[in-house]
Amino acid sequence: TTTVACAEAGFTAQYAGCEPSFPDTCEVGSLCSNQAGGAHRCLPFCSAPGTFCQGGRCGEQSVATQGSLSAYLCLPADNCNPVTSDPASSGCPTNQGCYVASVGAGLTFCEPEGTAGADEVCVDDFDCVQGYACFGGGPMFCKKVCNKDNDGDCPGSQTCGPLNNVYGLCF
Repeated sequence: TTTVACAEAGFTAQYAGCEPSFPDTCEVGSLCSNQAGGAHRCLPFCSAPGTFCQGGRCGEQSVATQGSLSAYLCLPADNCNPVTSDPASSGCPTNQGCYVASVGAGLTFCEPEGTAGADEVCVDDFDCVQGYACFGGGPMFCKKVCNKDNDGDCPGSQTCGPLNNVYGLCF
């Protein structure tokens, strides 16, 4: 059972470590939780499971419900490596690949790895193998992910075009 009550505003920043107590020391808009795995951290609230939120992705486990409204916690990005083609060095668990989030510069998440390779048809990023992302207007194809402005990450004579402030795609 989750207790919802008013308490003095805390001072511990979002995603920083915290001690589980009531009231906790987290700043307004966050809750001390170990829902992200490992140590307790001040995780920001979010309302739509699976969607991107401030610094991460909204978790699936409700922390409070009142009537038809539920509150969830924003789980931090995985900080895995979306550029490597080797799943073992991606920083993700076995059978998962590292993918660049569609929002937020440089946020990365581990998801079950897809099977579509270079220039194969895809519907979304998770269809592609580790190191690739789905791109196109109309038909979409898996393109190699690269570090922004680093043509050396691309195969052959391809160059790294911008995707966000951190990553790009090879064309």
